[in-house]
Amino acid sequence: MGWRAATTTSSRKSSVRAEMALTSRRRLTGLALLLGTSVLAMGCAAATAIPGQSPSVTISRLTDEPVGLRTAPEVELLAAYELASPDRRFGGFSAIETDGRTLWLLSDRATLWRAAFRLDRVTGALALEDWRVGELLPDEADRRALDSEALALAPDGTLYAAFEHDDSVRRLRLEASGDWSTERLHEGRLIEGAPRNQGLEALARLPDGTLVAISEGARLTRDVAAGALLETVEPAEASVRPFGYAVAPGFSPVGAAVAKDRLYVLERSIGLLTGWQSRLTRTPVPPGDDWGTLVGEELIRINAGPLAENHEGVAILDDADGPATILLISDDNQSALQRTLLLVFAYAG
Repeated sequence: MGWRAATTTSSRKSSVRAEMALTSRRRLTGLALLLGTSVLAMGCAAATAIPGQSPSVTISRLTDEPVGLRTAPEVELLAAYELASPDRRFGGFSAIETDGRTLWLLSDRATLWRAAFRLDRVTGALALEDWRVGELLPDEADRRALDSEALALAPDGTLYAAFEHDDSVRRLRLEASGDWSTERLHEGRLIEGAPRNQGLEALARLPDGTLVAISEGARLTRDVAAGALLETVEPAEASVRPFGYAVAPGFSPVGAAVAKDRLYVLERSIGLLTGWQSRLTRTPVPPGDDWGTLVGEELIRINAGPLAENHEGVAILDDADGPATILLISDDNQSALQRTLLLVFAYAG
């Protein structure tokens, strides 16, 4: 099954248009190789960023019918894009954030990409310019390469990241070099009991500053993922309150966002026969400190089709004058057999 895309290349001040074709054989072959060779294993070291460098990133708008996509009535797909770059640090994106002016993409190899962000919320036309990339720096307690999996943004621009290799949540600080130092917000592991490479994957920030973290592999029961609410001033004084999040059978939580007192959780599943599957749910943020077990309402479901990929990150951009915008980013595992997809939805919820 072939499909075409309209292409725009974004560097600091330039763009070009081209066309590219992809085939379903590429996706199916890639999936089989991923399952057979465990490409999903993380932990490779990141390359050092070059201060002031503006990498070249290609943005291709997909134009085929989105077969395999199912949405709630209040959700509409505006556009789907494929992102690519010759920079070897590009890809592997596990998280996405935006304030409407800047887009941040966090790689699981501890690189943080950012670009000027302009989106037409009616047509879905997207411009990403002036790209910058920096490395997330380890602290004195790190004994292995950083595996960064989740990102949360505060209104003042502060970024927080969750790390799978040690189940930590840290505050990020931009250094003069263009890299980011990391400051731990708690002691030890935030959530215990996750299998290797299945730790913290989802992170979001509540309006009161509380951080919401959910583990990919730690479970309270078979289909209830372990979560934690984190309030902190100093790591030794951090307040951690557990909760549960009910996942669909065969799915795991991989991303989260908060908007208008609702928690949104992105879930992922993979199988040799089913391929990549993703679902996005919403649930009201419970009042008080005892969240119990949250059960989400499904808003988006992506099964086999041109949009099926390893979607791992979600961000929601509110609009006081119209529908909100939902952004999904996929992790290509930095493999030529997968794609970095950016999906744009209008959400009148």
